[in-house]
Amino acid sequence: MHALIEGQGARSNKQDFLHSIIENLPIAILGLDKSKKIIIANIALTNILNMAIHEILHKNIDTIPLLSTPEFKNFLVKISNGSRDIEFDQPLVISSNKKKIYLQCRVLVNNELANADISVLILLQNITKGKQNENDLLEQEQFFRNISETANDAILKIDERGRVSFWNEAATKMFGYKTDETLGKDLHSLIMPRQYSKQMKKGFNNFLKTGAGPVLDKTICINAKRKNGTGFPVELTVSKIKQNGKWHASGIIRDVSKNKKDEESLKYFNTLFKESLNEIYIFDRESLKFSEVNYAACNNLGFSRKELLELTPIDLEPDTDKNSFRERLIPLKEGRLKRIIYSTKYQRKDGTFYDVEAHIQYSEFEVHKIYTAVVLDITERRQTELAQHIMFRIISAGLKTSSLSNIYAIIQFELGQLMDTTNFFIGIYNKENDTISFPYMDDENDQFKIVPAKNTISSFVIKNNKSILLSGNKVEKFIKENKIKRVATPSKSWLGVPLIIHNEAIGLIVVQSYKSSTAFTQKHQELIEFVADQIASIIIKERIEIKLKEANKENQQLLVSLPSSLIVMNESEHVVRWNRAAENNFGIKCEDILNKRLLETGISWNWSAITDGINKCRIQNKTITLHDIHYNTPAQKNGFLNVIISPFEEENKKFPGFLIICQDITEQKILESQLSQAQKLESIGQLAAGIAHEINTPTQFVGDNINFLKDAFTDLNNLLKQFQILKENIKNKKEPESIITEIDTIIEDIDLNYLLEEVPLAIEQSLEGIARVSKIVRAMKEFSHPGAKEKTAIDINRAIQNTITVCRNEWKYVSEIETNFADSLPPVACIPDAFNQVILNLIINAAHAISDSLKTKNETKGNIFISTKLLKNEVEITVKDSGTGIPENIQSTIFDPFFTTKEVGKGTGQGLAISHDVITKKHNGSIKFKTELNKGTAFVIRLPLN
Repeated sequence: MHALIEGQGARSNKQDFLHSIIENLPIAILGLDKSKKIIIANIALTNILNMAIHEILHKNIDTIPLLSTPEFKNFLVKISNGSRDIEFDQPLVISSNKKKIYLQCRVLVNNELANADISVLILLQNITKGKQNENDLLEQEQFFRNISETANDAILKIDERGRVSFWNEAATKMFGYKTDETLGKDLHSLIMPRQYSKQMKKGFNNFLKTGAGPVLDKTICINAKRKNGTGFPVELTVSKIKQNGKWHASGIIRDVSKNKKDEESLKYFNTLFKESLNEIYIFDRESLKFSEVNYAACNNLGFSRKELLELTPIDLEPDTDKNSFRERLIPLKEGRLKRIIYSTKYQRKDGTFYDVEAHIQYSEFEVHKIYTAVVLDITERRQTELAQHIMFRIISAGLKTSSLSNIYAIIQFELGQLMDTTNFFIGIYNKENDTISFPYMDDENDQFKIVPAKNTISSFVIKNNKSILLSGNKVEKFIKENKIKRVATPSKSWLGVPLIIHNEAIGLIVVQSYKSSTAFTQKHQELIEFVADQIASIIIKERIEIKLKEANKENQQLLVSLPSSLIVMNESEHVVRWNRAAENNFGIKCEDILNKRLLETGISWNWSAITDGINKCRIQNKTITLHDIHYNTPAQKNGFLNVIISPFEEENKKFPGFLIICQDITEQKILESQLSQAQKLESIGQLAAGIAHEINTPTQFVGDNINFLKDAFTDLNNLLKQFQILKENIKNKKEPESIITEIDTIIEDIDLNYLLEEVPLAIEQSLEGIARVSKIVRAMKEFSHPGAKEKTAIDINRAIQNTITVCRNEWKYVSEIETNFADSLPPVACIPDAFNQVILNLIINAAHAISDSLKTKNETKGNIFISTKLLKNEVEITVKDSGTGIPENIQSTIFDPFFTTKEVGKGTGQGLAISHDVITKKHNGSIKFKTELNKGTAFVIRLPLN
């Protein structure tokens, strides 16, 4: 360039040569003077500016569109600020006509140029196309990445080693590997099942050499594997890429497992459509012409598929015109309804009709607007509905009509709506004389009242308990094969069904036709079998009513002879039944008490307990039992009743009334009293010997001591007499020596020191013996407290201690008794003698159980432990022994009267029974036991405090 400028004005041929070079340089040259006029330009510049050379030279840059842009002016400002020999790293970007032009620039300023006219020389290279290609590549790459990351298919690349170089998000979701788990890893080992590895390796090696392969640029279906090892089907499309002279590959993988399922589902639903037993039609919204029909439509109508596709639904409904059919579809078309359902009749190809129920829906599939109709053949349903109505009317007739002959006529009429019942009869079998009677027969040819059963068809049905349907020549065939004896006019169709009660045929119902050999079908047989059940039920009902009438008579007689008083009241407590026993027990006639309230009957009994029991029965709706209800007999004597008050139910009544049964237990109470006294006498008898023995021992040593004291007193008295003589001698001043000698002799004879020691002991022992006797007598007195009828508050601990003392002789030889009585135990309301009797029974039973156990143990005595405890509202008394225990097989019967395990003659078996009665009934308490075989038994009594 320097040479060009310096040589300006030299030889023309050289100048022409240089100008030729400048003009044809591929780099645009732009020379400006100080006024910004263009003084140098070449062809490359005209191409950039898109102007002719004469339009550029000697023109100010402000007149040139591309050079007058803000971007280029800003560029010139930078140059004018003193920039030296600038080549910008970033291209100059000029916007012109909504386009961007990229120019690579080099600048020479005027102080570096030989030509003073040139202020700035700019070399420009248009790199727009290259830049656009670069941007396009970047945009394409970004576009590719965006597509890759948003694609539903897995997109991946592998390098020349078969290792993953690209892995998108869809691949992560599909295979379970994150990108950093796959990059640089062998693709085949990651996602291909092991069975493909050898084949894949061989094919990939061939691809690296030749760039060819059987799967390139094709879509194939193979199985892949996920990170968790599960396999699934995929579609694989492989493309090749050559980079740096080596073959790379990219792949697009689509999970087609869902497609497989969709294909199977489509195939399944297509099969359902074709093979559905219901008729299915698809027809156009405008033309109404069928576009698809299934096999059931063709079969039911008798048309071929081709014939049906030429028709419309209107052609199948002769009673429906085009306008009314379209009006019917309007709610679907307007979207007001999703489905319409209606019943109509379809006409087959042969002209016959059948009842149908059509379900029609409207659908739009892209440009297709269609109706889908699912049509059900409801002929059988209509028949079933009619049969149900008939059955209902027959059942209603059976419930309302009492006359069997009327019911039979109704059955014949109702069945006649579904079959030919011109010849209809009902037969009842008499097993005793093997005959069939006919309570109802309506027949064109025959009329029978009774016939021998023998080998008739009717007899065959009854005796085999089996329905028979015969049509045409089957009638004669059946008669010959079973050696049937004909007793009536031959029929062409015969249907007989047994009447069954409790699995036994008691008769049959028959329809027959003399004209048609196809009069009856299996459906008719099923219907008559149902009717036969109803007839059997009606016959059962009639027989039950007869038996009820007979039973009612028996019940009346039973009620009359019932020994217990029976009172029946309605919900308002008015007496509606009063039997003879009630008349006798209460002395009130039935006619004087019926329809009166129970409170108005004048019965003299414990009304408080009775009314309380009735109220409990009403509230709890369960049976209430009252014991020992006191009442006055007609002879004004005291009596006792056990009263049972039970609710009874009637339909549609919440609580219809009461049943009261009163059992007179006066004699039983007397007997119980006698038994109780006998038990007491038995106990007293047992105790008497023991008490006598207990008293005898102290009495005996008291007597011995008194005899000793008597002798001692005699000896001491003799001694005292000598002392008296000694006193007189001394008083009279006589010599005392002889008397003193006598006194010494007597002292030695009577052993005075011994007497002085033993006499006080004998007196003390005697006093103890008397105290012991006193204690026994006092305990006996308290134990045998006069038999009070009412409860009194007693000291439970003291009562138990007295009982232990009284029966000491029963237990002292076999056991020790340990007591643990609760302190500050409050008085408990008891019947004293009854309570004492219970404790006595339990201690004696414990002693006997211990005695039995000692026979098998190496022990001399057992233990009885008696304790009392205060609970919240009760007092608990426990009597526990170390005896034999109670065997499991008799534990449920130990409280039963007269039950005993003792040998004959020992025990009455009433002890525990009476104890149970005393605690539970007289004291409203409880008595239970815990036992362990060979270890002992504990009886636990609980008595209420209030």
